[in-house]
Amino acid sequence: MYTVENIHHQLLKLGLIARDALLNGDYEATTVNRRNKNITVTTNKRQNYFIKQTDPVNAENAKTLKNEILFYSRIDTHLPQLKGCVAELEHADADQLLLILKYRSSMPLWRHYKREAVKEIPSATLESVGKLLGQLHASLSAIHLRSLAEFEFLGSELPFIFKLHKPHPDILQWASSGAIKFIERLQAHNEIDRHWQDAIRRWEVDAIVHGDIKLDNFIIDLHGGINEIGKEKQIKVVDWEMAQFGDTAWDIAGVLNDFVFWWAITMPDDTPPEEMIKHAKFPLANIKPGVNAFWDGYAAASNFAPAVLARQLEKAVLFAGLRIMQTSFEISSRFDAMPPIAVLLFNIGASILNNPQRACDQLYGVQQRVADVVEPCEAQYGA
Repeated sequence: MYTVENIHHQLLKLGLIARDALLNGDYEATTVNRRNKNITVTTNKRQNYFIKQTDPVNAENAKTLKNEILFYSRIDTHLPQLKGCVAELEHADADQLLLILKYRSSMPLWRHYKREAVKEIPSATLESVGKLLGQLHASLSAIHLRSLAEFEFLGSELPFIFKLHKPHPDILQWASSGAIKFIERLQAHNEIDRHWQDAIRRWEVDAIVHGDIKLDNFIIDLHGGINEIGKEKQIKVVDWEMAQFGDTAWDIAGVLNDFVFWWAITMPDDTPPEEMIKHAKFPLANIKPGVNAFWDGYAAASNFAPAVLARQLEKAVLFAGLRIMQTSFEISSRFDAMPPIAVLLFNIGASILNNPQRACDQLYGVQQRVADVVEPCEAQYGA
């Protein structure tokens, strides 16, 4: 396990930094507090790196990091079309559980705009996010990838939220009181099993998917040049630890979840639900134009047929209900009881699951884009 005090030895060995950078004080290593023991290294000569590693004793972290390392290792040979979409690989060692990526002055999308204190992400940026995800799905949808031995390390299991309505009894050994209360609320909800079974039935493996798409896993280059769209700086997708063979609608659902989550986290958390919604700093009205910009970009870049896009959107909204439920569960897991924001997200997720078409129109506002393919939504969301 490398630390900020000794990582320079490995970088020197690999020829990734110059010795005079250490001698002249042009080198800085900083710990990044995330799930893995990550380090950023910057120098005045732009030899900058993001280093991901984990403790091999921690089996779960080691498994997912190895998954990401192997994925990056396959890009050069089998997926060269992804090079402009993901962080640039410098060194990958699956045995040592060490991943070194070239690092530029960049920041996760959500964090960047939260820091700027804006009430909405610019439409051009969200369209770029949609185009990037559409390009990724189009590139990774080739069926022959499943037949390549080089990709056998990728799993194809359903995400854990699909199984949470009927959890294994072992969950009692590690779940917090808040998590247990979430499960109790879930199992007491009318017709919840039918919604879950419908989502499971709709799941299909159609591509290699990121598996953990959220707007903080899109990074924006703060100082780079204008990208090919001509409107925004370069955006890339990072954190491929959960990559697997799965359903592209699950990745889309991750973006839809984030719009609702950002709306919810800008609410005051010490007031009744009605007051929380009323005083949200990120207005609900901003969700529709944001999602439409994203979806326009996705539809254009994925180049899927209209009927395919319509089915994918409908399913993505259904899956977004599960993603929002997952977010509620993850928040609840940190507490002894479900905090107000977790209860609010639970109710929103349940409402979406109860009527995805209504949510598609009234919450996300994109149903009209495919009205010639699917039936129109009901008049009011959440009624």
